[in-house]
Amino acid sequence: MRTAIGIDVQSDIMEIHEITEYRQERVARYAQPPAPPAERQFKIVGEREEWPAPPSALARPEPVNMTSDDANVTVFNPAYGRLVSREIGHAWFGNDGTTTYWNASDWQRVPPDVFAAWGELLPDGWAVLVRHAYANAKRRQVTANNRGMLR
Repeated sequence: MRTAIGIDVQSDIMEIHEITEYRQERVARYAQPPAPPAERQFKIVGEREEWPAPPSALARPEPVNMTSDDANVTVFNPAYGRLVSREIGHAWFGNDGTTTYWNASDWQRVPPDVFAAWGELLPDGWAVLVRHAYANAKRRQVTANNRGMLR
């Protein structure tokens, strides 16, 4: 007898071993999960409530009107927010979320070099708002060349 790979084998010494493997699979039956307690089930009774509006990232509180403030000069540090000037007024948007408003009919933005010419000190890069009456009084003193009166 010749095998598949070309080897001659004597048929009288060849033994055939047949191995049979038995496999038994165990099928486990799972029980249904217990039902949740009755008080935990979601149940709509009556009318549904309205969902609250989602908070907006740009939502800010209502601006505080500083037009009637008793100060004549207000200075702003740009490290803590941003001063924006428009035709109707000036607004300060603070980094902490505060918004403050000054009406243009009572307040004006003055350049830092003009503010320094009045004899006032202002750190570099800061902005300043002054009342119209205060600015007019300082301008009159500068034009009268009465610098000794500046404070």
